[in-house]
Amino acid sequence: MEYRTALGVVLCCTMHGSRATHLEHSAFPEQLTYIVNHAEDEVIFCDKSLLPLLAPLFPTFHTVKHLVVMDDGPGDVPQWPGVQIHDYEELLSK
Repeated sequence: MEYRTALGVVLCCTMHGSRATHLEHSAFPEQLTYIVNHAEDEVIFCDKSLLPLLAPLFPTFHTVKHLVVMDDGPGDVPQWPGVQIHDYEELLSK
């Protein structure tokens, strides 16, 4: 995620009364699961290119309801039961 987009996400979270939890793509899967569940994250913002790393972990995230995808190139966006998928650019245009 480029710096400008990341800053926008953090500012929007703050204005919404939410908090932003950073997920480092080099962390171990167990660490990511712990962080998401412990923080009770409901929304994850993710570059499309990183979805293959995140996809196997989604069943372990108990509180996530929304996935916002930033389109940074080719790739598929998988579907997860109970999780609404959103396009970042479409959300900005509303």
